[in-house]
Order: sequence, then structure tokens, then C-alpha cells
Amino acid sequence: MNPFFLFRRRNRHHARKQLKFSKSFPWAFFVFNSGLCILLFWNILFGQQQTCFRDESHFHYPLFRYVQAELNAGRFPLWTPYDNIGQPFFANAAIGILYPGKLLFFLPLDFALLYSWYLAGHVFLATLTMYRLMRSWQISSWGATLSALSYGFCGTVFGQYCNPIFLAGAAWVPEAILWADRTLTRRSLRNALICAAVLSMILLLGDPQAAFHVGLAASLLALLRWKREHHLRKINRTTLQKTPACSIFSLRWFAKILRHRLILLGVIAGTTFLFSAIQILPTSEFSRLCERVGYKNPRSIWEIPAFLLADEKNLAKEEILFDDTAVSTRLSADVGQLTRWQRIFNGLFQRGILDSHQVNSYNFSTHPLSFVSFIWSNVTGRNFPQNTAWFGSVFNYIKSPDWHFTLYAGVIPFLLAILVLRFRLCPVRHVRQNIRIVWLSWLLVITLLGGIGYYGLGWMLTFCFGVPPEQNPVSAPVGGVYWFMQVLIPGYIQFRYAPKLLTFAACPMAMLAGYGFDLLLLNLAQKTINSHSTTSDHLQLLKRFNRFAIGIIVLSILLLFPASMQSEWNHLITKIPAGEFNGPFQPNLAQKQVLGSLIQTILVLFSVLLLLRYRTHIPATLFSVILLGVVATDLYIACRPTLFSMDRSQYYKNCPEFLKQIERPDDFMPIRIHLNVKSPPRWQWESSPNRETEFRIHERRLMQMQYHYDAPRNRFDNLPVAKAIESGTMSPYSYTAWIRKNIRNDYRFENNLMFLGVEYVLMDVSKPLDPNLAVMLVHPNQPDTPTDWSENTVLWRLKNPRQRTWIERENKNGNTRKNVTNIPNEEKYSQETEKNEQEFARLIHYESNNLIIEAKLLESGTVVLSDQFWTGWKLWIETLSDDGQEIVSSFSGNIRPIEGIFRGVDLPAGHFRLNYRYVPNSFWQGVVLSGTSWSLFFVLLFIWSFISPSSKQPSRFQIEKKD
Repeated sequence: MNPFFLFRRRNRHHARKQLKFSKSFPWAFFVFNSGLCILLFWNILFGQQQTCFRDESHFHYPLFRYVQAELNAGRFPLWTPYDNIGQPFFANAAIGILYPGKLLFFLPLDFALLYSWYLAGHVFLATLTMYRLMRSWQISSWGATLSALSYGFCGTVFGQYCNPIFLAGAAWVPEAILWADRTLTRRSLRNALICAAVLSMILLLGDPQAAFHVGLAASLLALLRWKREHHLRKINRTTLQKTPACSIFSLRWFAKILRHRLILLGVIAGTTFLFSAIQILPTSEFSRLCERVGYKNPRSIWEIPAFLLADEKNLAKEEILFDDTAVSTRLSADVGQLTRWQRIFNGLFQRGILDSHQVNSYNFSTHPLSFVSFIWSNVTGRNFPQNTAWFGSVFNYIKSPDWHFTLYAGVIPFLLAILVLRFRLCPVRHVRQNIRIVWLSWLLVITLLGGIGYYGLGWMLTFCFGVPPEQNPVSAPVGGVYWFMQVLIPGYIQFRYAPKLLTFAACPMAMLAGYGFDLLLLNLAQKTINSHSTTSDHLQLLKRFNRFAIGIIVLSILLLFPASMQSEWNHLITKIPAGEFNGPFQPNLAQKQVLGSLIQTILVLFSVLLLLRYRTHIPATLFSVILLGVVATDLYIACRPTLFSMDRSQYYKNCPEFLKQIERPDDFMPIRIHLNVKSPPRWQWESSPNRETEFRIHERRLMQMQYHYDAPRNRFDNLPVAKAIESGTMSPYSYTAWIRKNIRNDYRFENNLMFLGVEYVLMDVSKPLDPNLAVMLVHPNQPDTPTDWSENTVLWRLKNPRQRTWIERENKNGNTRKNVTNIPNEEKYSQETEKNEQEFARLIHYESNNLIIEAKLLESGTVVLSDQFWTGWKLWIETLSDDGQEIVSSFSGNIRPIEGIFRGVDLPAGHFRLNYRYVPNSFWQGVVLSGTSWSLFFVLLFIWSFISPSSKQPSRFQIEKKD
């Protein structure tokens, strides 16, 4: 059977003519997609609610607000002093400052409302780009609307509202695929430049992994088209021999070279780099010096040459960045005696010591059994707001934290996508859509298998054959698709989290669903098809859909009986442990969710089967409207429980009360606080339907949010706070190495904190600090403790933290004094204060990209600043008169690292003003490259707009006609 007969030009033309698929206003798309988007975000867009789940509330929302506050103040935030002891800010791609969509936040409206519009707008943009893609591929307006629904409101895309960066990236992926396909189909340089512009949008918004996946998908499409073309060349070999060759100096030869698909892919990649150089250059500079690059053993084949050429001294430096967990050190007893080739083998096959990034990249991996969520929404249970995650315990695997709420994209779109899967190129020459369907089929399978991440061949040996993990010759991820991508694809090891592939997998699944919808809908026009064979084919197609649907209905009915047994659900309480945040397992709620998902699938499939049963009595338009209505309702029921929100006023009024304990004269300088707190212990045995709201309030009270410019303006909330010893998406290598060597060791913990200039510590009540080094300010058992204070958190003030600036000199041995073990006591501190009248170093101005130090030295020494050393900082030194009123001379200074992490400059005796400015060369190089590239691009578009496309005869190598 050939299910693609309806995509032949003759049959498609007659069928669409009868069904009146005109190019009129796409009312169906706007009715269903806009309506569903407004219904889901109604309380957020027009009410007083604010989304509050996971990273969205404690990282992205305050991050966006902090960026906007800096821009409104006239500062472009290249550097941030609020992460650890300072680190590059703009160089972290997740910031997305230059993304044009951020212009929304300049509107004179409430920031929380603009942020809600930003989320809802990108959900709608995802549906719009998918609709545009499918319509350009000659899919009917109804089929394109179905694709848009199943893409924008599937669990893996809609659920990314808690990660707005990945949501925005997913919204642009269909547009990038559209222009990549046009580039490879039409061999057009103009389309290649437009594709690069779209990919640069994805890079500028902060999702380079999505752009990388689009590039891989385009390469696969180019390979399939080359294979098809190579097959036709063999068929038309006699014709090709009669074609005269052209000179390499002719314009015809040059045009032919430019139309080669590899050249066009290179143009896309190179132009994307130029468009995004302003973000790529600083990010690449930062990534080369961040903790993700540190490894003990090579993790991909592209790291092997550098590993073989490195000397032992450099290899020893890399070993600092490892977590010696039980898993990673299972086979590392004799690691010091291994040869380099043995270490290469251990690194590639993940045996022995693994670096933390290599281990963390498999976090949130989706278990293969969780793919049942494609049929039954939320059937595996949820971790929030209450504990109903039962699936992993029943099937004897530990359910990792959810990256996606659910994989559900609608059972109807899923069946339609499965219906048109095809993995071999059709021999029929004129079937245009065949290459795209084969391409989408392979994309869907590869991305789904890659999304399971950790569960590779090594896991299969344990799961299927019972091999104990300690006796397994390979680690669990080895042999999986994601492992192959990390090992074989250059640069892919720098990315994290395999479930991001499932977000990309939603795109080919939705596109295949659109094709399947047209196949199903065009079957209604069978009277226009005069061939008996095609009539037989489309009947078999309907039978296949009916069999799938009936099988799922029967299976769902059978599962209703064990799911309705309350005694079995109560038995699971003893097997499922209580969660740290969401409390004990709730069997009644889990049972309702499972029964609801089974009944929902039964009703949806039954209504569609009933609709197909009477298809001959229903007009095509009414049939499409009813079917799309069923799909939209199904997706609304699945998405609504996953949208967590809270009242905005409740969010803002819960400000950190402990800041009232802080008294500082220099409010312009960030206070350094170290946090090591946990959730209240009672949460483990108490369940609450509002746990998400409670968790966000708890985060806000204890300053666990990343940035703190999102509070109402008053004296206490305006205090800038820097959280030290925090690990983010990217951290500097030197700082991470120092932390893992010192702070993570319990020995001299308080002294090491004071060495970094940490002034306050929020600690769990079970981990008291040394009373000789720290003073307790707030304790849950004190009578004056705020009523909303956490019952297991203590606020400490360190007695003598290191000053932000100081003067340091070499001792008699020529070595710099080690201040980690020489924290000044109170008596020495008072003596230093008296001496400061004649010799001092103090901060007089402190901003993100600029700070000024005034220093007076009686003899030569080093003025040290306890901020992160980085190569982008420049120093201008002004020599002042004795009274400090006049500038005598000025010169540039040489900044050098102190203790491996601080900044220092050597000065002679005298009175100086040190002006530090963060001016990274990579940023300004990117400004020149990107500015020039975008200017040329718009000039070319302007010129092309006046050039009408000439009518040319199709090339002898052309396989398919143009759109």
C-alpha cells in the first residue's frame, strides 16, 4: 500500500478543489489557537496571577527584571557582581539581552504583566510559525491548524513556560526549518541568508542548542536529497553524458558551485556566526574558561588530540573539577597508573572518574516507559504540587525530576503522526512530499531516542538481562543516541540535559500529524478519485487508523479496572518515598489522575471514531471543525493542570525580613551572603495543594532567588545582595576550582567564607557555625524571630570578613601572605583601622561594569580587590596630589590574579585613584562583525525586493518542481 497517493499533484488538486481549501483568511487557526492560548493564560494576562514554577520564578523572572533595571539605568550589563564574587554576565548566552523580543519590556506597563505577555506571546508564536511552515508545504489550512495546536500546546513546548528561553527557542524552530528546507530545495542564496537570520534569533535569545539541532536536521535533509538525486542520476546517465561541461572560469560554473547544498549549508553556518558574533564571541571566550571545559578524561573524540598533546602539569590542573561520587569512582582505584589511551577509553565509555558536567548532562533523562504519556496525559503522575508520581516505583526505576510536565501532544495528532511514518524513499519520482516525510520520520525517532538520555545500552543490560551495575562492562548511557551525539558531534558535549531533544521532537511529530490529517480529510473526497487502486488504498488507510484507535480504547478500558482498585493504590504508600518538597504520596489524587487520563483518551478516540463512521453525511468543513474542536479540548484539559500560578500581591509582600538585621553605611556595594538552606522538614510529611505557592514564598523570604531587583522599593529591599559560592549555568573555571578545593571541605569552613568577603550566612539549623567566628542573629526559637521565618534556618553574621579592598605586601621569603589562615582578629582589626588614617584602600564607586578605588600607600605594595579576576577588565590609574584634589598624571595598569581568583595591581608609594572598567575585546569585535553583517543583509533584501524573479527552465538535475 502506498499511503501517499493523495499527495500526487492530480489527486491532490481535485480533492482540494472539492473540499474548497482556499487561501482565504485562516480563521480556523486564529479561532482555535488564539482561543486556546487566551483560555489557558486568562488569569495571567487579564487577572492578578503570575506564573510560579521551578526555574521561571527563582531565576528567569528575576533575571529578566534585573536586566531591564540595568538597561533602564543606562548600563549595559556586561558584568555582574551578584553572582559569586563577580563573573561575566552578557557572555552567558542564557541572558538573551539582544533578542528583539525583549523590546516588549520597554513598554510603560507593569513588568509582571509584560512578562506574562512574553510567555503567552511565544506560545502563540510557536503555533503561528508551525502553521506558516505547514501551509508553505502545501498542507491544507485544517491540517496546518492541527499541526499548530499539537505543537504549541503539547507538554514539551507549552510546559517550557517555566524556561522561557527554551520556549522562545521552540517558537522559532519551525521558521528556521522552513527556510532551511527552502534553501536546500530551491538552491537559493537569498533563502540561506534568511535562514541564518532566523537561526541568529534563536542564538540571541539564549538557546544555542535549538539552533544546533536545526543545523543537524538540515544536514540530514541535505543527505536525503543528495541520495535521491544520486539515484536519479543513475537513471538519467545517458542524458547527463550529452550535457556539455562548463569551464571553471565561467559564471555558470560559479553559479553551479553556489547552488551546491554543502556550500549553502556552509553559507547558513557562516552567516549565522556573523549575525550572532556579538553574542557568540563573548560566550565562546567565557566557555573556554568555565567549569564545563574541565575534564580528567576526554569525553568526545574531538577532545582526544588536545589530551594527547597536553603535558602532565596541565592534566593535573583539570583534576580539581571532579565530584568523587560513588557512581563516578566505581572503577577509579588505579586511575593514577592508567595510560593516556586507557584514560581515553574510560572517558569515552564513562568508566572511572567523570567530571560533574559529564554526569549532569544526563540529568532529567526521560525513562522509555514514560512514552505512554503520548497516549494518556499525565498518567505517570506528577511531582508538583502534590506527590502523585507513582509510575517509577511500580516499574522499579527511580523517577528523575521532571523536565517536562508531560509528553502529551494529543492522542489524535500522535496517531496521525504514527500513521504516516515512512523510513525509505519512495521510488515514485513525482511524489514531492516523500522526502520530507522520510526526513521527519527519522528526525522523530532520533530525537525521541535521544531524549531518554541516560537509558542507553548499558542500562538495557541491567534492565533486560539483570546485570548488576557494578558488574556492567559499560555505564548506563553508553550506546544510547544521546551518548553517540556527545561522543561524535563536535561541541555537543558542552550542552546539558537530554530531555531538550524531546522539545525538538515535538516539531516533526506535529508536522507528521498535519500530513496525517490531510490524508484522513482528503479521503472524504474519494468520489473525485477514479482509480480503483487509490480507493482501495485510502480505505486501508482508514482501517489502520480505526484499528489503532480501537486498540487503544480497549486497552484503556482494561486498565480502568486495576486503576479503580483503591486497595492497590493505598499499598503504594509504603513503596513510594515522601518528597522533600511535595510531601508523602497521595494515592487518592493519583488514582483520580490516572482514571481521568484513561477516560479522557477513551472519550476523545470514541468521538473521532463516531465522526469517521458518519463521515459521508458530514460536510468537509464541519468535519474539520468538529475534529479540531475535539483536539483543542483534549489539549486544554491536558495543559490546564500544568500551569501553576499565584497571586502577584502575595508574591511581592513576602520580602526577606532578615535584611532588617543588616546595618551597612555603604549601601552601594553588594552584600555577600552564603545560602545553605533546605525546605521546612514538615513539608516531607505534610501535603498541600498550594505547595508551589508556598515554595515560592519560602524562596523569597530566604533570598534563594538569583537576583533581587524584583521587590517593592524600600530601604531593605534595595540592598544589593550577591550570593557567593553559587553554581549557575556557567561558572568561571578558577573560581569553581578554588571552591571545590576549599569551601566544600568542612575544615575551616568559616575562615574560607570570610576569605571571600562573605558577611552573612543562612544555614540549616542542624549545621551550626563556630561561635568564635560567627554571631547568631536570627534563630527560629528566639522570641523576636519573625512569624514567617523558616523553622529550620539560622542567620549568622561572620565577625571579621575580609574587606573588599586591601593592601598586600610580600613577606621576607618573597611570598604573598596567605590570608586564608590569617583572618585578622578584633585587636588586629582595630590596629589596622588606626593605620588606615595614613595608608588605606577603599571603594568609592561600585557598579556592574565600572568601579573606582582610592588608595594611599606609604611604600610599594599590591592593591587587591576581592572580585573575580577576568581578562576583560581594564585599569586606568590616576596619580593624585597628597590632598587627593588634583590629578598629577595618569597611566594604564596591569591587573594580575591574586590567590588565583582576586584582582590585584602593583603600585609604588603614593596616592592613587584606580578606575576599573570592564571592556572585553570579544564584545566589541562582535559588535563590528554583527553590525556590518546585519547592515549588508538589509541592503541585500532591499535590492532583492526590486528584482523580480526570472522565469528559468528547470535544471537537468532538478528532482522536484518548485513551490
